[in-house]
Amino acid sequence: MRLIEARIDGYGELNDRSIGLDAPVIVVYGPNEAGKSTLFGYLRTMLYGFPRRSSPGERHEPAGGGRHGGRLVFADAQGRGFLLERYAAIAGGKPKVKQWQRDNGEKRLNDTEFGTERVLEQAAWEGQFLGGVQERLYRQLFAITLSELMEVGTLSGGELGRYLYQAGWEEGRAVAAAEKRIQAEMDELFKPKGTNQSLIGYARTIESLDAELRGLEDGIDRFNELTREGETTERELAALEGAVPAAEERVRLLRKAVKARPIWLRGIQLRAEMERLSGAGHLAADASSVWDDLQGRRELLKKEAARLRKELEQAEGGRRSLSYDDTLLARGDELEATLQGAERIRGLSMQVSEWRVELESLDEVIAKLVTAISPEWTERQLRELMVTVADKEDVRDVRERMLVMHRKEEKLEAECESMQARHLEAQALLEETETALRLERLPESAAGGDGIYSLLELTPTGLAQAWSSVDEALRAWELERARQQSASPSAGAVTKEEVIESSVARTSWLPWGISGLGAASLLAAGSLAGLLGDLSDGALAAALLIGGASAALLVAGRLSADRGADRAKTRGKSHRGSRLAGRSGKSGNNRGWSAATGGIPDSAETASAAEERIVRALGLLVKDPSAVLGALIDRSAGRTQPEAKSALLTIVGATGDHLARKERLASRMDEHEARLSRIRAMLDEREAALAIAVAEIRQAAAEWRSWLAARALPESLSPTAALETFELAEGAMDRLRQYDRLSAKIAAADRERSDYVRHAVALCEGYAEWRRQAAQDPVLALTLLQGEYRRQAASRSEELSLAAQVAKTTEQLSHAESALSIMGTEIGGLLEAAGAATEEQYETALHNRVRLGEWEGEYSLVQIELTAGQSPERLAQLEALWTTCDELVLEQSLREAELEAARLSELQQSWLERRGRVKQAMEHLTSAEKRGELLSKRSMAVSALEADSSRYAVLSVSRALIRATRKKFEEERQPSVLRHASAYMRLLSEGRYVRVLAGGPEAGIGIERKDGIAKDSGLLSRGTAEQLYLSMRLALAREATGPVKLPMLLDDLFVNFDRARLHAASALMNEIASERQIILFTCHEHVRDALLAGCRDAVTVDMTPQLATTFLSVRNSGTLPDGGS
Repeated sequence: MRLIEARIDGYGELNDRSIGLDAPVIVVYGPNEAGKSTLFGYLRTMLYGFPRRSSPGERHEPAGGGRHGGRLVFADAQGRGFLLERYAAIAGGKPKVKQWQRDNGEKRLNDTEFGTERVLEQAAWEGQFLGGVQERLYRQLFAITLSELMEVGTLSGGELGRYLYQAGWEEGRAVAAAEKRIQAEMDELFKPKGTNQSLIGYARTIESLDAELRGLEDGIDRFNELTREGETTERELAALEGAVPAAEERVRLLRKAVKARPIWLRGIQLRAEMERLSGAGHLAADASSVWDDLQGRRELLKKEAARLRKELEQAEGGRRSLSYDDTLLARGDELEATLQGAERIRGLSMQVSEWRVELESLDEVIAKLVTAISPEWTERQLRELMVTVADKEDVRDVRERMLVMHRKEEKLEAECESMQARHLEAQALLEETETALRLERLPESAAGGDGIYSLLELTPTGLAQAWSSVDEALRAWELERARQQSASPSAGAVTKEEVIESSVARTSWLPWGISGLGAASLLAAGSLAGLLGDLSDGALAAALLIGGASAALLVAGRLSADRGADRAKTRGKSHRGSRLAGRSGKSGNNRGWSAATGGIPDSAETASAAEERIVRALGLLVKDPSAVLGALIDRSAGRTQPEAKSALLTIVGATGDHLARKERLASRMDEHEARLSRIRAMLDEREAALAIAVAEIRQAAAEWRSWLAARALPESLSPTAALETFELAEGAMDRLRQYDRLSAKIAAADRERSDYVRHAVALCEGYAEWRRQAAQDPVLALTLLQGEYRRQAASRSEELSLAAQVAKTTEQLSHAESALSIMGTEIGGLLEAAGAATEEQYETALHNRVRLGEWEGEYSLVQIELTAGQSPERLAQLEALWTTCDELVLEQSLREAELEAARLSELQQSWLERRGRVKQAMEHLTSAEKRGELLSKRSMAVSALEADSSRYAVLSVSRALIRATRKKFEEERQPSVLRHASAYMRLLSEGRYVRVLAGGPEAGIGIERKDGIAKDSGLLSRGTAEQLYLSMRLALAREATGPVKLPMLLDDLFVNFDRARLHAASALMNEIASERQIILFTCHEHVRDALLAGCRDAVTVDMTPQLATTFLSVRNSGTLPDGGS
C-alpha cells in the first residue's frame, strides 16, 4: 500500500489542505505546533477510524472550519489507485472507497477520475486493503511515536524484554499485564518463606485455636473465689462512681476561674472607665466623620483661594512686560507665502549646479562616442547621420543567416570526424572477426578416439537430426531384443506387469530426451543464423546447455531401462515353472495383450532389420557406420554399450559447438562488412554536405560586402560591428538632445531666482540689516524676518491670553471666598449644638466619644467570654472565687484538685481492670461455651483456607497456560525477529553491536558487542536503548507483515541519535523504503537534512507557518543545504 495524496477538509488546526505523498520516503518538517502531529493523527484516523468523543486529544475536532475528516488517495500492490473518503458525520465514520481510473495521465487528481463508491465496514476495509492488520497492531508496529520510545526509559530488565518482545502480539501487552496481576494475587495468597500471606495466616490461626482448646480447665473452687472477688470489686467501683465526677467537676471549675480571672479584672476596669466618660455619650455616632469632612473641605478652599491670588498677580505682571509691532504683523501672510517658495529657490540653486556638472559630463561623453565611431567624425556629421529601422533589420538578418551557416558548417565537420572514427572502429572489428574465424579449430575431444567415431561434415541442424535418428534406431533395436528374450523359452516367462514396467522404463525417458535435443537444435540454428539479434550469444549457450542435459537424460533413461529389464528377467526365472505349465494355452492372449498395451507389436521387425536401421542412421552421422555399430551394441547381452554411446554423444556435442561458433563468427563478419559499408556511405554524404555549406558561406560574404559598398561603409565591417556603430550613433544623438534640454532649464531657473530676490528685498523694508542680507541670500533674510514676526505674534497672543486669564481668576477667587464664609457659619452651628466654646473643646469631646464606643465594645466581649456556656449557679461560684481568692490561691487549689482527681481516676481504673480479669477468668471456666466458640472459629478458618487454596490452584493453572502460549509464540517468532533486529542494530550502531539476544521475557533483551561482550538492555544509554527498541519494532513489523505492506509513520524518533547514528538510521530508512512507504515527522533541521541525504527519492513536506497554505513538497535533489552530497 502506498499513499499518494492527503486531502484534509477539517482535522484539528488543519482545514482545506492538499498534501502530496507520492514518494517512497516522506519527510514532514515544521516547527512545534505547525501541524505535524495533527497530520500523523489524520493518516491514522483515515486508516482506522475516528476515536471516541471521550478522547478529544486524539479525535481532533476541526478548530479552523471544514467537515471533520477528508480523503486519502492510495495505490495497492498491483498499482491500482483508490480514493478513501471518511467523515465523522457521514455513515458513522465508515470508509468509502472508489477506484481511481487513471485516464488523463496528469499528476493532479480530479474527482471525475474515480469510479463507483462503496461503503465498507471497518472489518471488511481492514481485510481487503490493510492485510487484516488491526488498529492495535498498527499502533504498536507501524505508527510509532516518540512517547512510545520514551516508555523504554521507565522499563528495565525483564519488563523491557516483555514489552519489546510482545509488541508484535496484538494482545501481548494485555496478556503480560494479566500474567503480572495473576502473579501478584498468588503472592498475596502464598509465597514461600512468607509471613503475611493469607494462607499462612489462616494456618497460624488454626494452630492457635488448637492450642487454646487444649488449654481449657474445669474447677469449682476457682469459680467461687472469682465470685467473691467480683463482689468486692463491684462495691469499690460503686463507691468511686460519685467521687470521681465530683473531683473532675471541681477541677474544671478551678481551671475556668484561673483562666478567666484576668478577663474578669479587665471587665471591672472597663466599667470604671465607661462611668468616667459617660458625659460624651450625647454626641451623634457620625459626629467625628462630619467634623473631619468639614475640616477637610475648609482647608481645600483656603488653599484654592491662596493659589488663585498668586495666579492673578503673575498674570497682571506678565501683561505689563509684553510689547509688539503692528506693522510687521500686518505683513505676516505675505511673508509666509514668500517663504513657501524658499525651498523651491534653494532646490533650483542646487539643481542648476548639478545641471552644469551634467552638461560638462554630457559634453565629454558625446566627444568619446563620436571618436569611437570614427576619429574623423564631427558633431555636424553625427547630427546628419540617419539610420532607418529597415537598415537595422537587414543587418540583423544577415548576421543571423551567417551565424546559422557557420553553425551548420561546424556541425557537419563534427559529424565527418565522428563518421571517420566509426569507420576506423568498424574496420578494426571486421579484421578481428576474420582473424578469429581463421583460428577456429575443432577441439581434441571431437577427434573420435581411435578414428572409429569420425563424423561426416554436417550443419548443426543436420548433426542434431542425424543423432536423433541414431538414438531412435538404437531404442528400436533394444525393444526388439527385449521382445525376443521375453518370448524365448530359455529366458523364462515374465508377467504382464513386468513387461509394462520394462517398457515404461525404456520409453518414459525417450520423449523428454528427444524434446531437449530438438529445442537445443532450434536454439543453436537460430543463434548461428543471427535471427535472435543481440540474444544470439545467450541462445547458443542455452542450446549447448539443453543439448548436454538432454543427452544425459537419454543415457540415464537407457541405464534405468536396462536395470528394469534385468529385474524382469530375475522375476521371470522365479516363476518359470508355473509359466511353462500354462504356456501352450495362453500364447494367443499374451500376444493380444502386447499389442493392446503398445508394447511389442506382433509384426515387429527382426533384430537384423533393427541393426540395419542403426547402420543407415549411423551412415548419416559417421564415416564408418559398421565399426561404430560394433562398438555401440552388445548382441549377446541384447543392449547398447553406455560408455560407447556416451563417447559418441560427447563427440557429437563438441562438433556441434565447433560448427555453431564458426557459423556465429561468419554471421558476425557479414554484419561488420554491412556496417562498414553503411558508415562509408554516410561519411561520403556528410562530406558532400560540408562542401555545399562552405560554398553558401562564401556567397553570403560576397553579398554582405556588396551591401556595405552600396551604403559607403567600410568593407571590413562585420554585421555585428555595423549594428554596434548604429547603436553608438544613436547614443550620441540622445546625449546631444539631453544637452540642449539642460541648457534651456538652466536659463529658466536663473530668471526665476532674480524675481525672488527683488520680492525679498521689498519685504525687508524698514529693517536695514536684513534688507542688505536679502540681496545676497534672500532665503536667509526672509527666514530671520519670519522669526521676528513669530516672536511678536506670540507676544500679542500671550497678552490676549493673560487678559482672559485675569478675568477668569478674579471670578474664581470671588467664588472661593464666598464658600469659606458659608462653611464658617456651618462650623459655628456645630460648636453651639455641642456646647463647646472653641474648636479644640469640640475635638476633645469627639475623641472621648470614640474611646467610649471602643470600651463599650470590649466590655461586651468580656461579658460574653465570661458567661458563655455557664449556668447561673456556676457563674455565682466563679464570682465567689474571683472575689475571695487571689491568683496564687486559685492556682494552688487547682493543683490540689487535679492531684485528687488523678488519684481517684487511677484507683477506679485499677478496679475496672480487676473486674475485667475476673470476668475473663469466669468465661474461661465456662468450658462448653468457650470450646464451641473456638471450634466455630476453627471451622471458619479452615473454610477460608480451602477457598484460598482453590483460588491459588486456579491462578497457578492460568499462569502455566499463559506461559505455555507465550513460549510457543516465542519459539515460532523469535529466530527470524532477532535475526532481522540484529541486522538493523548492526547498521544503526555502525557495527558496534552485532547481535540482539533474547532468552525469553524473564531473561529480558540483551545485546552483544562486536568484541563478544553481552550487555543487558537496562544498562544501555537512552539513545542506544531507543535504537534497540526501534530495531525490534522494525523486525517485528517485518515479521507481522502480510500480503499488504502498510506505510510506516515515525514521529520524531531520532532526536536522541548522534550524527553518525542519525546517518546510519537514514540509510536504514532508505533500505526499508524499497519494501514499504515511510513517512517521518520531525521538527529538527539536522534530522530533516540527514534523512534527505540518506534516502533516495525522498520528498519534503514543509509545514512551517509561512508555507502552511500550500504545504510545499520538495523532492530530494541529493545534496545538503550547505552544498554537501
